[in-house]
Amino acid sequence: MSERNEDAAMAKVLDRIAERFPTVSRGRIEAIVGEERARLSGSRIRDYIAVLVERTTTDRLRNETVVVSAPGDAGVGTLLHRDPDRSDPMERDARSQSGGALRSDLGGPSRVA
Repeated sequence: MSERNEDAAMAKVLDRIAERFPTVSRGRIEAIVGEERARLSGSRIRDYIAVLVERTTTDRLRNETVVVSAPGDAGVGTLLHRDPDRSDPMERDARSQSGGALRSDLGGPSRVA
């Protein structure tokens, strides 16, 4: 894929993501897309860069948003952007810990090989 075609594909990715996440600023979306594209800049095969960037950007934005619904709204909610730097302190602490039941010892006897 030529650089010009890739740039056009990225513009379409930005538009689709902005439509999917209307409460997130365009600048925030552009920043994440730029970060993800830069992360893949060394890739030799460029045909799927736009797809990969869209997927990882969407995943990151999903992790930064919450669904807010009012009583009686029949399950229809509103997506609000959650600033990761202003999240709940307990949640920040949990994210910053490297261990956990799935990543570390489950409390059984340790085995040394």
